[in-house]
Amino acid sequence: MTASLHFLDYSLIPLIGTFLKKVHDEETQVRQFILGAIAALALSGQLHAQGAQGWPSRPVKMVVPFTAGSFTDIAARALAKELATQLGQSFVVDNRVGAGGTIGVDAVAKAAPDGYTLLFGENSFAIAPSLYGSLPYDSATDIVQIAQLAEVPAVLVASKSFAAADLKALVQLARKQPGAINFGSAGQGTSAHLAMESLGLQAGITMTHIPYKGISAAIPELIAGRIDIAIASIGTMGAYIREARVRGLALSGSARHEQFPQIPTFAEQGYPDYSFMYWFGLMAPAGTPKDVRDKLQAAVFQAARQPELIKVLEAASVQPKPTTAREFSRRVRDEMTLWASVIREAKVKPE
Repeated sequence: MTASLHFLDYSLIPLIGTFLKKVHDEETQVRQFILGAIAALALSGQLHAQGAQGWPSRPVKMVVPFTAGSFTDIAARALAKELATQLGQSFVVDNRVGAGGTIGVDAVAKAAPDGYTLLFGENSFAIAPSLYGSLPYDSATDIVQIAQLAEVPAVLVASKSFAAADLKALVQLARKQPGAINFGSAGQGTSAHLAMESLGLQAGITMTHIPYKGISAAIPELIAGRIDIAIASIGTMGAYIREARVRGLALSGSARHEQFPQIPTFAEQGYPDYSFMYWFGLMAPAGTPKDVRDKLQAAVFQAARQPELIKVLEAASVQPKPTTAREFSRRVRDEMTLWASVIREAKVKPE
């Protein structure tokens, strides 16, 4: 025992003590961190479950990325009214306008995923990622689809003075005179602009784009014959077709519209892959509890059956067509792929 102590350097004892204390302190810190993390996760799960179970316990904000009075806004307000009736809380429409709808989407993407901030979106949501290139949010991962509410066919219309009486004649004329035919749209990079570029790519024709600040500015020019053709929802153009102020050349969708049976579909005229439709649906920030999303999906389906909402939609020739989150997500992904291809091939740039 004495011999073994002879070789011990007593000067090291304080250092050894310090080392052991440090190890003990670090173990304590690690233990406290682990326990704290477990407690936080447990609390988070508890709050998540409580939030989903008790939702909604206060008013819900529904962001619309377009101006008050637009059809998107009108449809959103009609849906908000039905959701409030079903779920027992106010659904308040918040118009966040600008940058092709991306300002409103960004506000939702950055909102707390607690079910109290929603997005009522349409086709521009699927266009923006490829049109703008760099966005402050990721459309594929920051927003989730809840349910589609409705859709409406697009109609290709021509001025009364336009030489072609149908789509076949239009394509023949465009091939003979590349760029001679012009078309108006609601603006550069809008769904109507890209829908026409998509037709041009499928038909192998070149047309000249004339962008306006909204479709309402393009319609008088079309009626006056200063632009040849345009594409818009059947709801937007229906009254002008009925009054014979413009001519309907082709309708999107799988069947003719019951209110306009005289207008053949694109598929009937040799373009079965032309599938552009306007759609409207409800979305939320990624991470929104599944129970909340499921509750909202069921509520949208129920709302789509209510006479008052149907009346609002049908006044614009819009068809209630609710789809599940899975179906809606697939549609959005497919459109993102489609518009990315059109934007790339047609070399479309934002304004």
